[in-house]
Amino acid sequence: MTNRIDDTDFHILTALTEDGRRSLRDIARTAGVSTPTVESRLRKMVDMGLIKKISPIIDASKITNGLFAVATANVEPSKLEETLNLLAKLPEVRNVFGMTGEHDVLFTVFASGLDELQSLMSSKISSIANLSSLTYNVVSKVVKDEPNVPLRPGLLVRLACDTCGQIIKSDPVTLLVGDRNRYFCCEVCLREYKEKYGGKLTKLMLEQASKEQSHSSK
Repeated sequence: MTNRIDDTDFHILTALTEDGRRSLRDIARTAGVSTPTVESRLRKMVDMGLIKKISPIIDASKITNGLFAVATANVEPSKLEETLNLLAKLPEVRNVFGMTGEHDVLFTVFASGLDELQSLMSSKISSIANLSSLTYNVVSKVVKDEPNVPLRPGLLVRLACDTCGQIIKSDPVTLLVGDRNRYFCCEVCLREYKEKYGGKLTKLMLEQASKEQSHSSK
């Protein structure tokens, strides 16, 4: 199994991007594969973290008693990761980006009005340690707001090893645990994972075998 988006993945993702309510059967017909294949590929892409969740996309321009703002700030390099995570925990903050260039951080905020926005910036956000040069601008018009990346076959998916946590730089070693795949950078990490979770893995394998036997007997 590779961490590269192939033609089948591309067609499935495109179908879901166009309409997340489409049934697996309908997606299978569009992609030219079987329904079980669509189900398996979707599970794989969720396991890989490529699909975070399937949820409604809210058009912010339709909200009449709310506003969006785009903010930038600077952070000490050694504190950047910590600061990004602190910003991400605030429910009013909708997107957080680390950047290069004049500013280190860019994030967007949704507030019920200007008073709430000013209060949020001067209290919650300004109180975050290591933030400096904080500025923000209210978004007056939304012309395009696409949450997804432009898809094409061949895109690589960044995976982290389930044992050592390092980014996997080649085709991953995989292990099916229950109905989910785990990913490893090498056979050594796979072996360490099996040694660490041997008892749990055996239990899951027995449960899965029992389910399959029960299903086949019906």
